[in-house]
Amino acid sequence: MTGLYNRYYFEELAQANRNTLVLPSTIISADCDKLKQINDRFGHAAGDQYILYARDAIQTALPEGSFLFRMGGDEFLAFLPGVDEEEASAYIERINENVTNYVNDDFALKLSVGGYTIKDKNTTIEKAYLYSDKAMYEVKRAHKSGC
Repeated sequence: MTGLYNRYYFEELAQANRNTLVLPSTIISADCDKLKQINDRFGHAAGDQYILYARDAIQTALPEGSFLFRMGGDEFLAFLPGVDEEEASAYIERINENVTNYVNDDFALKLSVGGYTIKDKNTTIEKAYLYSDKAMYEVKRAHKSGC
């Protein structure tokens, strides 16, 4: 539906880059907030549109040479080779700004986004994904608590 790489391709990319990873590199995790409510209230076609809005908000914010994956359901992962922490923060901010452009008569897109930058060979892409996912869930908890 999204035309993006999937989790399987991410795992292949991680394995293929195990010994040749460009440092620094960044992983960005994003998850749609309130997708279940969109599906329940407006139907699954609206939920699909919500996921496509998320794809577009993320994809248009990323630098050339990045990879964007749909990890499953409403979860996305971006791999940004050669991107350091400062640049990653700017891309995450750009994603968050893009989210405001995706509104229709029924709903507005809401995303939780977190990231992690790999700085040394001791951190694998898989570990960075876990750290990035943890950062994203911290943002999601803050959204739920109203912060």
